[in-house]
Amino acid sequence: MNTAPTAAGLALTFALAAAPAWATMEPQGPNETVCPNPALTTLGNEAADGIWPALTGTPLPPGGSVLTLGTNPSESPELSDEVLRSFSRTFSFNTAQGIVSGTVLQLIKRGTDQRCKTEWQVTVTPASLGCVTAVRIDGFLHPLDKPLVADYRDDLAGDTNPDRAYRSAGDGSKLRFRLPGGVCAGKTSRPLLLNTSINKMVRKGSLQLQGPAGELSPPVSTYVPK
Repeated sequence: MNTAPTAAGLALTFALAAAPAWATMEPQGPNETVCPNPALTTLGNEAADGIWPALTGTPLPPGGSVLTLGTNPSESPELSDEVLRSFSRTFSFNTAQGIVSGTVLQLIKRGTDQRCKTEWQVTVTPASLGCVTAVRIDGFLHPLDKPLVADYRDDLAGDTNPDRAYRSAGDGSKLRFRLPGGVCAGKTSRPLLLNTSINKMVRKGSLQLQGPAGELSPPVSTYVPK
């Protein structure tokens, strides 16, 4: 459990090392989440010193795609379940099967490497006639020189797994998780994971659900890198 350092401890810390860059970040706002723990200093915190630990899994490069095989904190030790923000949005749209409605829950978590780890989970209402077969995220401007890993949490509840994740070419800001089995009436996806190298997220991106014939829901807001 992290506790705030004492005044004497702060004096000693700053005598030994300069404050990390994120130590001056503003507090959490309604549309912004800062992931590094401000109670920590650079001592023993390599990520805060600008040394970027390797992420577990195959990085997803711009213009590429990866198989999503599932992961968890035992296999990817930089993951954790320390939730910093929970953000939910409803959706409803027409598909060739009929109307599909539900919610998308986004969780932003603090990784053990002090970087943001974010998950989206889709839940479809029992009365829905259609299914969700993909999740699209736009505006995810992750630094191109830092690794980004896409997967899903296989240790958390859910009915449908994604089988592949895609990233657009160029700035790589568009991402898609494919759900080939479909998230249908009364079902929930496994949490769709982006294991990132960033330390701050803001609510300025958009998310859309896709139906079996390519139908798209109206966009809803989502948190993306600042």
